[in-house]
Amino acid sequence: MGWGDSDVGWGGNLTSGGGGGGGGERPIVTNFLPTKDTPIYGATPLSFDVTFSGAVTLAAIVVYVDYIDTGAREVVYTAERGFSTNFRPSGDFLGSELSTISGGIHFLLRRSAGWYLSPTIRVEGASDAGGSIVEVP
Repeated sequence: MGWGDSDVGWGGNLTSGGGGGGGGERPIVTNFLPTKDTPIYGATPLSFDVTFSGAVTLAAIVVYVDYIDTGAREVVYTAERGFSTNFRPSGDFLGSELSTISGGIHFLLRRSAGWYLSPTIRVEGASDAGGSIVEVP
């Protein structure tokens, strides 16, 4: 099992949506682990950074997991609600983590029931300067 079977996939080419009316600086998604073509097992944590340049900060963010094999989409995190049930700490399960890094946010994703099929991460959001992001690593 690996990162999705799409043309983009994990660690592939990133695409960014434009901010309305030109918008401001766009946040970017980088530092994907494990790297592309590395097998992903049920307990494998997935991590990446969402960073911004200059003085912008992230005003909104939603992280999804798309399962290419089934067409299913699972919400992982929203700025308003935090991590969804399958990604929150519970009992002995550590859950996912979010930490502030220089210029952005670091995500470490763990799924309580483990990963199945081929997960592809999708990050959507906008900076406070109006730049939008639609990243499919």
